[in-house]
Amino acid sequence: MKYVIFDCDSTAGIPGYPMDDALALFYLLGRPEEAEVLGITCTFGNGTANQVYSATSALLSETGWDKIPLYPGAEDGEDPKSPAARFIRETVNARPGEISFVGIGSLTNLYGAWLLDPGLFGKLKEIVLMGGYTAPVLYHGKHLDELNFSSNPRAAACVLTHGRNISILTGNNTLEPSRLPREEFIEKFKASSGAGRYLAEKLGYRFDVKEKKYGEAASYCWDVVASVYLLHPELYIDSPVSCYVTEKGMHSGWLGVTEKAPDTCLLNLPRVKDLSAYRKEMYGGWLDFKVRRKRTMICFTRVPRPGKTKTRLLPVLSPEQCAGLHRAFLEDLSEVYRKIEADVFVAYDEDPDWEVLKEIFPMAAGFFAQSGEGLGEKMDHAIKRVLALGYDMAVLTGTDLPLMKKEHLEDGFQKLRDNDMVLGPTPDGGYYLIGLKKPCSQVFSGQQYGNGSVFENTWKKAEAEGLHVAGAFGCGDVDTPEDLYRLAKEVCPASRTGRYLELLRKEGVRL
Repeated sequence: MKYVIFDCDSTAGIPGYPMDDALALFYLLGRPEEAEVLGITCTFGNGTANQVYSATSALLSETGWDKIPLYPGAEDGEDPKSPAARFIRETVNARPGEISFVGIGSLTNLYGAWLLDPGLFGKLKEIVLMGGYTAPVLYHGKHLDELNFSSNPRAAACVLTHGRNISILTGNNTLEPSRLPREEFIEKFKASSGAGRYLAEKLGYRFDVKEKKYGEAASYCWDVVASVYLLHPELYIDSPVSCYVTEKGMHSGWLGVTEKAPDTCLLNLPRVKDLSAYRKEMYGGWLDFKVRRKRTMICFTRVPRPGKTKTRLLPVLSPEQCAGLHRAFLEDLSEVYRKIEADVFVAYDEDPDWEVLKEIFPMAAGFFAQSGEGLGEKMDHAIKRVLALGYDMAVLTGTDLPLMKKEHLEDGFQKLRDNDMVLGPTPDGGYYLIGLKKPCSQVFSGQQYGNGSVFENTWKKAEAEGLHVAGAFGCGDVDTPEDLYRLAKEVCPASRTGRYLELLRKEGVRL
């Protein structure tokens, strides 16, 4: 087991900024039997230290890994003896000879820890870095600037000349293994549930940036080469060499390989031995990474089958048209769900044809049949079921909601964060959304659904149970012909519902 301090300049999630630090971290988190990340320290490089801290905090929160300690580092030009540096010093001193330091940004935090404790380097088990170069790194015919060691030349020179047991994955040695073709990256993850899909959707933006700038449908994940080396050095060929390192040279990240001399330092510059084996391990770590989402959504629905759904619209539409319209609603809803950082479960009214829902909600974390007597008990059971899986909060919505947007759901989760329950009203006095942190059967029991006081009665029941309740944005649902006529005037023509309504018009339906 490796006990790791992960020092990074991750900006994943900031539009246009690099993503590879996040992938290096996710690889380690995908190997919990081999590595335990004791803390993450943030430094400047890809962005400011504050940007890195904010982006990393958001990333950990939305993946459910926010219990890992996270520490801000100093900005460029500030005193490097920051909270991050103090954490490094304290952790290494508490566990001398056990800590592996992985550095994939500027080395400011490790330098700051050394200033606090000049004996620190002798207490580290190993230092694994990504940065530097020993020969020009050609990228699209031009020399690629080094962006890690050169971010703080003084810190880099200090660490490399005073540190011990240092392995550096240089730009030269990581160029080939770090290349990620878009097609390969997406292909590996598209059939994956959970983490793989999250990685593809969250970090895929970087391929667009590279293609626009260089005309190449590929990105580069330099930093993960260091993470894989930490856990699987057998996939590499070690190359201990003497290097002449100076602060001046670190302005460009230059590692001057030379003959051994009193003013040189011994550095290991590994390179990947078997590219196929390396990539298998790299993707394996990413696919094994677990997204621990705290939030979940429940899609509470019927199966879109003629005669089984939207029957109140039968005076206007045929059973087949009702089912087609309901499917359009579900497809629009699926698109909205995809935009929310939460796991999705589909609770369906028991039906032998339920598997059609898998086509509509391919990203869903699970499907299950509704259970219980009556609508209230069925909703209660569905919420209990998903909260029992360990989620912090669950939001359940109906499906007759072609006008619902991402903002409705985000508002519901935001309100639920500060309250015990959230309700989203509909114009007819009901609700389209209910969210809870803990099950509360009482808010569903004895309720007469389908009348104009459901929202008010549910709110009062919750308050009687001592719950703090908040109201979310309102949203109209579609139950009656009058609702359908209103929808025809308001729906986006480009949505699936909008396109289906246009098809109904061509079939002679007056809307």
